[in-house]
Amino acid sequence: MTSHDPVFTTPLFDPTVPLREGSPDDIRGLMASYPRTLAECSSESMAVRPDFIMISPGKTGTTWLAHHLGRHPGIFVPPEKEARFFDNYWRFHDLNWYLAKYAGTGGRIRGDISPSYAWLPKYAIQLVRDLNPHLKLIILARRTPERAWSHTRHCFRYRVSVFRHCTQSLGSLPDRSILRYLISDQSLSASDYPALIRRWMRYFPVSQFHVRYFEDAMARPEEYLKDLCRFLGASEKFDFAQANLREKVYEGIPFAAPDWIRSMLARIYSTRQSEAETFLKETFGLTSPWEPLHYPAGAAPVDLQEHPDGWKISLDEGRFRAVRGGELRREDYLGDLLNQLDEPAGGSKDWEEARLTDIMLGLHRDFDSPLFQLDGQDRGFSIFHSRASVYAVRDTLGGVDLSIGDDLLEQRYAPQDVIIGRNDAEIKARIGSLTDGGISAAREVPS
Repeated sequence: MTSHDPVFTTPLFDPTVPLREGSPDDIRGLMASYPRTLAECSSESMAVRPDFIMISPGKTGTTWLAHHLGRHPGIFVPPEKEARFFDNYWRFHDLNWYLAKYAGTGGRIRGDISPSYAWLPKYAIQLVRDLNPHLKLIILARRTPERAWSHTRHCFRYRVSVFRHCTQSLGSLPDRSILRYLISDQSLSASDYPALIRRWMRYFPVSQFHVRYFEDAMARPEEYLKDLCRFLGASEKFDFAQANLREKVYEGIPFAAPDWIRSMLARIYSTRQSEAETFLKETFGLTSPWEPLHYPAGAAPVDLQEHPDGWKISLDEGRFRAVRGGELRREDYLGDLLNQLDEPAGGSKDWEEARLTDIMLGLHRDFDSPLFQLDGQDRGFSIFHSRASVYAVRDTLGGVDLSIGDDLLEQRYAPQDVIIGRNDAEIKARIGSLTDGGISAAREVPS
């Protein structure tokens, strides 16, 4: 263990608190219900199906790209950016509802930019392929420690995943709470670019992928956008440089990673990052701009939990290890390891599918979570989230019962006093248009 690491004198996680979102029955139930719940769509709807999907995980420039592609007259991205049909809204609507978002777009190239698609299991990807086998796929690969830490702060800010019930500030959270997210299946799967791309390559040829490094795109944004337009079949003549392509706004919680987190990220990702660079080079011919990541010298295993069957589970050299007597098992993901320990006679089970389905269960719980208020204020407004909607309430109004529903809120309050939107960027832009004389807040570049 390095001098930067926290000292854990007991196993890190309480064995009575599940490390997974659902039980094996929950996982099997979702896997079975997903394909039979999605209805076939009409021929009219099929005429406006998306031409491309961005399948990058969160904090890889998805909001930035949605904004700038949306400015192109030949490209259409839904105003809410994240359609999220294939990971969440399929529970409530059919494919016709999803495709109605693209109605009236004429001859424009249609896209869906939903970071949560990075976690789609193969049975979901197969349905995406059935919708449009000629779909083009966009990925930006960001250096793994930076992406993981930025997404950790994002999840804390919106109180999702392991932070769902946190009431403390990020700086006052116990180290174990932060580490729990860093080593979670959700966090690790999002930075696993080789596994992500291989899943989609089962159903789409390499020629339909546009994969670039995030750092290269941010260093030469206009060049990247024009290259992407060529790939999508859109005109390259649009002047993207009319906007400030390097503009940074609402970067999330400004909380630099402490030394122990940087050390922990290095031990988690040193091998994984190298494997990702090799894969991207061999598959797409990309030369990595990433700074090398080295495993910390002297780092000792971190005890995580004891399994009910007597297995002692730890994090060792960036992988998960279970030891019982003379037996040893190792896996890249804690969920894969736990699934095998729970079903030791499972044979050739698809542990990746079970792990990703469990992540989808967590996304559903996040979406269904109750309303909560973000810390701080924005130009005289307090901002609230309910996963499905975002609300900005003018502070001079006092208490407003947001649970009455969007229709009643729009009837009772002026639109300049209670603003209802689909995401944080939209809300901030509309606050800006009210408070800055029509100058909207700038869009997000991942922090």
